[in-house]
Amino acid sequence: MLTKEYQDHLTKQLDAMQGEVSMYYKNMITGETFAYHEKDALMPASVIKLPIFLHYLELAAEGKADPKEKRSAFSRTSSCQEGVLSAR
Repeated sequence: MLTKEYQDHLTKQLDAMQGEVSMYYKNMITGETFAYHEKDALMPASVIKLPIFLHYLELAAEGKADPKEKRSAFSRTSSCQEGVLSAR
């Protein structure tokens, strides 16, 4: 359970971060939520890279990808914004 005290602490931590930050948390069992600037439209930045990396690890574990091979899921020429995905 996210106590009011912890939510306040978390909000202060998020307030102190540089740049624009938003967060949305939902406990899928209890339905409890925490939201911080959740309606702000922001670029996903590095967060989007995590599921891609995990998928690549799965492929490597299945022998469908070589973990020593350098691969890119991002196109640096398609956008000047960091972390923006494009169709390859």
